[in-house]
Amino acid sequence: HKRSDSNQSSNFDFNSFSVTSFEPPSVSVSTNLDTSTWVGEIKSAILQGGNWPECYGPEGLVKNPGFGCSPFNQGWSLKLVSNSSAQLTMAGAANARTGNSAAKVMVSSDLGHNKVMLENRPYVSDLNGKRVTVEVWVKSAEAAEFRVQLKVIPKTGVEYGQKFPSSDVFTTGTEYQRYIFRHTVGGAIESIQVKVLMGNAPAIFYIDDFSFSIDDL
Repeated sequence: HKRSDSNQSSNFDFNSFSVTSFEPPSVSVSTNLDTSTWVGEIKSAILQGGNWPECYGPEGLVKNPGFGCSPFNQGWSLKLVSNSSAQLTMAGAANARTGNSAAKVMVSSDLGHNKVMLENRPYVSDLNGKRVTVEVWVKSAEAAEFRVQLKVIPKTGVEYGQKFPSSDVFTTGTEYQRYIFRHTVGGAIESIQVKVLMGNAPAIFYIDDFSFSIDDL
């Protein structure tokens, strides 16, 4: 449904067509080329006014928040520090909170809360003065601990006090619970990145349904 889908036809501005008579039928044909990217009426009908599918359209703070893209870990990576040991796999519908998939992180080391990190891709935006709220649903095979963390990259020359703001230690249960972390961005930044910190003790985590908001103070 893009104007550029076919190079064998020309597209004319819809608004430049006009009906001059219904009886007998008579129209004024448009001669103004439409060089826009999208056929606007079709895009609006299919995408309901611009609500893009999460895997393809403009991205927010968290890419692939419900692990429903293909592959399931699109936008996510597992970072291991100090010889820690863990594995990221897809949890199926039986262990997803909603939908057909979730992230399953199997931690087998006990080297500290920040030694196993599930990281989203950096979100590039200057959010100076904004309050960032991150919510996530987590459960585990047995009670376990984790933190939510943001990695802040300030603009060149900007002094930023806490570049790795973190939540308190959260304790999971065997059923999904919602966990919330908020941070106010206190300076001009290049990007911000959402992380889940694990690794304090061996555990199996199931992580699903991230959501977020970016609000003016």
